[in-house]
Parts: sequence; structure tokens; C-alpha cells
Amino acid sequence: MSGFLITPAQARAARQSLGLSLKQISDATNINRSYVSMFENGKMPLAQKYQRAFVDYFTSRGVDLDALVAAAPAPAPSVAQVAQGMLRRCFFLSNDLPEAQYQRAIEQMEQNDERIAELLNAAVGRGLLSEWDTATEADQRALFGFLAANYLLFRMLQGHNIASPRPESGDEKTQADLLADWFKVTLDGDVEPQAAAPEHAAEEASTQS
Repeated sequence: MSGFLITPAQARAARQSLGLSLKQISDATNINRSYVSMFENGKMPLAQKYQRAFVDYFTSRGVDLDALVAAAPAPAPSVAQVAQGMLRRCFFLSNDLPEAQYQRAIEQMEQNDERIAELLNAAVGRGLLSEWDTATEADQRALFGFLAANYLLFRMLQGHNIASPRPESGDEKTQADLLADWFKVTLDGDVEPQAAAPEHAAEEASTQS
């Protein structure tokens, strides 16, 4: 399956063969409904453990994933559809970016995607004095941190490095300086960025509460 335990096409075909709605498969596998939809349509990757949840569920219902997709292949897209898809998905990358830095950025984005997938499926809890508990708030900050990190990396790949360090200004530092430091460490691969360990933030928040 080329790195997939289950492909988007297999997940969609299996669900439809059982006559299940997105909500029903979401409830059965404990995977967010919106995420199920995005995975089926190829708009977002699915972490391996969630792919496993799909495979285990469909197998328990007697679905032969390989035979199902092989028996009903998707229709070939028209030339116009292929051309339109290529135009919509085409993003030009900067030629000035070193190959090693490019590879590191892509790897980091893929790692962030995995954590984003896990956080989107994390359970939320109500707080006593606020709407959400501290662990939920920590996960929310981490989720937006990963999304922001991927945006910065993507813009950098296009040649627009928002995280460029500012000119030296004595001992005073700005948020731009801190962001540039994080960016350099991330691409050099010495350590993971602070946003890449939200589970620790959640643990610390729950400890403090």
C-alpha cells in the first residue's frame, strides 16, 4: 500500500460498502469526523495508529479492503481535471534554498503533520473555572503552534523567510529574534522546536493544576 495501512480510496469504499455515514465511522473508530472526511478525500494524512483503527474495524466487519478497491476502481480523471489539479497544487520553490535545508524542512513538516493529526483526535475536557481544562488548553496551543510552524516552513520554501533575524540592536531582543533562533535550530536539526512536544506541555499544565 506504499506506506499506507489503508489508502483514502479504500477507507471511502469500505465505509460506503457498509452503508455507514461519516459520523457512524467516526463514532466506531473514535476518529474526528472532519478528519475522516479529509483523509478519504486525500486532503490530510492519517497517523499510522488511526490507519490501524480503520483496518481493524473494517476487517472485523468482514471487509476485504484490497478486493473491494480492485473490484471497483475509481474512474480515470479527464485531461481537463488533471490539468486543473496540477495548477491548483503547484507551488514554486526557491532555487536559492540548499538541498539539505529543503530536505530538513520537508521532514519537519511531515513530523508536524503527524502531531497535528494526533492533536486533532485528542479528547477535550471541561474546566472548573474556565471553559476548558489546562490539558485541553495546552493541546490547543500546541496545535496552533504546529500549524504556525508549518506555515513558516512553507513560506521559507517559497523564498519568503518571515523568521529572518533582525539587525543587531544591542542587548534588546524582539519576538522576531526569538523566532529566528527557533527557525535556525529547527532546520539545523540539533533539537526539536519547543512546539514539537505538546504532550510535555499538557503534562506540565496538569501538574500545575
